[in-house]
Amino acid sequence: MEIIILSITPIFLIILGIVIRTGKANFLIAGYNTASKEEKEKINEKELAKSMGNLLLILGGIQFILPISQALKLGDMNILGVYVNVLFIFVTIGGVIYMNTAKKFKR
Repeated sequence: MEIIILSITPIFLIILGIVIRTGKANFLIAGYNTASKEEKEKINEKELAKSMGNLLLILGGIQFILPISQALKLGDMNILGVYVNVLFIFVTIGGVIYMNTAKKFKR
């Protein structure tokens, strides 16, 4: 039962990543949906959606480490949980910094 509960978040992130990557849910990207028309014209929406979708797919994959390791009974779950969460935080921060500084999102 715990494995099913641990799998909810990664599955949600992966589905959301796929939907955003296809460009059908760009309104869910924080900051982009509240930007003015002038600011939106400066941004390459396709590249932003692709990168945001990729980030969500990677984060979903990171979160899948816990249920898989629990199903295979690999190691101590408390220590592994700390490592997974630290990795999740660093990837999130790195992805946000990349998306705010990369030139490929500018038109």
